[in-house]
Amino acid sequence: MRLVHSVVVTPGQCGLYETANDLISAERELGVDVIVVDPMQDKKVRPDCDVIVDHSGLSDDMWKSGTPVIHVRHGRPHSTFLIQEQGGRKVFSFLRSGRNRYARVVTFWQQHVPYLKLLFDRKDIDCLPPPVNLKRWVPDGPSHDFKGNRGVFNLLCTDIFRQDEDPFHVLTACGLLPKEFKIHVAGLKGGINLATNTLITSIGENRGSMFDWIKNLDYLYRAVDLVISPHKIATRAIRESMACGTPVIADLRNEHATFTADAHDATAFAEGITSAMSTCRRGPTNARTWAEDHFDSENTAIGFLKVAEEVISSRTEPCTI
Repeated sequence: MRLVHSVVVTPGQCGLYETANDLISAERELGVDVIVVDPMQDKKVRPDCDVIVDHSGLSDDMWKSGTPVIHVRHGRPHSTFLIQEQGGRKVFSFLRSGRNRYARVVTFWQQHVPYLKLLFDRKDIDCLPPPVNLKRWVPDGPSHDFKGNRGVFNLLCTDIFRQDEDPFHVLTACGLLPKEFKIHVAGLKGGINLATNTLITSIGENRGSMFDWIKNLDYLYRAVDLVISPHKIATRAIRESMACGTPVIADLRNEHATFTADAHDATAFAEGITSAMSTCRRGPTNARTWAEDHFDSENTAIGFLKVAEEVISSRTEPCTI
């Protein structure tokens, strides 16, 4: 089997790429012939292949070829909708109009399945475990020292602002905590805009260190006591931090987080953080074990290859692009 993964290559800058890369690495370890094509750069690449895997768009050659395409829907449906609704890229409409090009559609989040069934007009959406490379994200290793800006209890937020969800409430919650807590924020690509700067400034004594995009997020995950997230799904930040052994507190409906609280009620979330830290002080959590059981990229790759094999077996003629 030869797979061509079409993904914009942006290491250390984009959760979509990191997730795709974890899947690709696991496929290679399983002995699969995998080629990575950046559709923004390699528009004329024409490798022989059995299946094209679309992560972040296809070149015209790939789109017009007869090669079957598995579309991996990384983006949250609501976010994709809002981006277009607010005048951004027209991805939502494109996915709908081009839905018949895809042999199968894959997601990593069960919560997205009903929306994707409607968008792509199909009865079945393949849902696989959200992957993380458990050999790359590990509890043991270097950690950040925060250059003297540590608190007694250190929190970290690496979820960036999106159209459908943002850390406004959970960061506000950090400003309600006792002064022993420090909240460190990473993922501030391009600097801090005025509103975000005002929000972070309002946190006061609880403000920790601020980071732009960095390639060694594992250094931060290992350096803090708790990662905070507003999300209901296992985002990249949640999977990476738990693989590093660091517990997570996220929204009430998040089935993977170590702790949950109402992520849209600052007072309730602050109380949740305090309770979580009290639990953490009594002993280690099961964060790493949970990641091993639910996020192992090898399991994701095995499931994905089964989908690819079903696509290949349904073809009646060889293909070349």
